Amino acid sequence: MLTLPPSIDAGRSIEVIPFRRIWHYSTARAEMVANIILFIPLGALAPARWKALDRWGLLLIFAIALSVAIEVAQFALDLGRQASSTDIILNVSGAAIGYLVLRIARVLMRDRTLSVDPGGRDRIPDLARRDRR
Repeated sequence: MLTLPPSIDAGRSIEVIPFRRIWHYSTARAEMVANIILFIPLGALAPARWKALDRWGLLLIFAIALSVAIEVAQFALDLGRQASSTDIILNVSGAAIGYLVLRIARVLMRDRTLSVDPGGRDRIPDLARRDRR
């Protein structure tokens, strides 16, 4: 599991107002990007694995629930990390980006032409569209 190091002297705290302290420390941009990047695979892979999550609304609810669970665990377990509403927003944004990438990839794969010769003599068989007999 990839995680960020504990905050210095953070103790057990909750940052309720999003993006409030984001520019007050030097690693803020890196942590913002990391929160987004860490959830991109969730947005791309969870719907590919579980068909129930293959809708925008359900995927975003799942990403919100998972992110809130992570933030609650950080607070409850006193891991030296600050529970933050900013992290929830950025995590869900990463999941949305991942799902968008998945949707674009599906469209590109579906619209991809595998034919060399329009007459069909050199056509590469498209197994996904094979006639069912």
